[in-house]
Amino acid sequence: MNTRNQIILAAALGQLVGPLGYVEPLFIPLILVGPPVVGAVAASRGIRLAPVAVLWLSAGLNMAWMDWVIAREDVMFHLVLAVVMALLAAAGYGVVRLFSRRRTPAGV
Repeated sequence: MNTRNQIILAAALGQLVGPLGYVEPLFIPLILVGPPVVGAVAASRGIRLAPVAVLWLSAGLNMAWMDWVIAREDVMFHLVLAVVMALLAAAGYGVVRLFSRRRTPAGV
């Protein structure tokens, strides 16, 4: 699957993940644990960073959109959260990539 298709699939999947933010017990784990774990798993499997970041950005945009339509409050919070989740995913991705590069012997 090429990168463009992965990004499209990630954006669609993010639209399915976004509504999970409205399940109260899932909100904090979803926004704080989910992105770095998904980023780390993606890095360990050799998936590019772009689809991972798009997944979480899309989920946050879904939360912002739903909040604007339903409650008309906290929209800016969810927009910032979308960027923060993408950054957390990139951090998890980067940590795994950094440590996996250090483990490989030189010249291999």
